[in-house]
This record gives sequence, structure tokens and C-alpha cells, in this order.
Amino acid sequence: MQVMSNRSERRILSLFLPSWPIDRRFGRSARPDRPFVLATRAGGRRIVTAVSAGAALEGIAPGIGLADARALDPALLVEEADFIADAAALAKLAAWCDRFSPWITPCGADGILLDITGSAPLFGDEMGLACQAV
Repeated sequence: MQVMSNRSERRILSLFLPSWPIDRRFGRSARPDRPFVLATRAGGRRIVTAVSAGAALEGIAPGIGLADARALDPALLVEEADFIADAAALAKLAAWCDRFSPWITPCGADGILLDITGSAPLFGDEMGLACQAV
């Protein structure tokens, strides 16, 4: 008995970049030593939209008010969120991913989807492709 695999099955690789706005500004090596957040105005108050690892360790999370974040850390560094620049940089990163797949698209504000159907053998296997993409 021979088992045939379904070759029409799509294989999608999802790259999730949970700290994309912070990474876009500072990369991985040039981050400030102090806790850092991005914030925007929502209604009549300022809301945290992204946090550095240091800010997260202090209990600061996206969605809380900036006043509450500053209560947790009065020396908190704050910059204005720039959603348009974040989206443009994510689109540029997605275009760079064309070396892994002919079909790539940004997904939300912090992800990229790649159709790797048929591409994996070029990198050894799916894990090899994923490791190189990361």
C-alpha cells in the first residue's frame, strides 16, 4: 500500500514580531538602558502602544494609560508612536523576505505571512527556512 501526500496543501510561515515598533526604532543592540514606551493620544488621554522589555518587567503593558505607566516608573522614557512609519518599515521587511517565498504579505501591525509551499527544500526543510528567516 502506498500513501500519497496531498501536494496541493499550502504551507504558510507566520513571522510574529511582537515588539516590532520598538525593534524598528532601536534594533536589538542600541536600546535605551531605561524602560521605554511608545504612546499615542486616544480620546482625551495618552495610551501606551508598545513597551520595551524593561518596561514590561515593571508591569507596563500596551493599552494602559501613560499616567499609570509613569506611576509605575516616573523615569520612564516616552516617544510618540508612529504607526505609518511602523507599517512602511514592516512592508519593507516583508519585501526583503522575497528570498524565502514569492508570496509575502504583512499581517496586521506586527507580522508577516509567507507562502512557503515548495520553497522549503531550497533551505533544507521548513525548519531550515524558518531559521534563516528569523
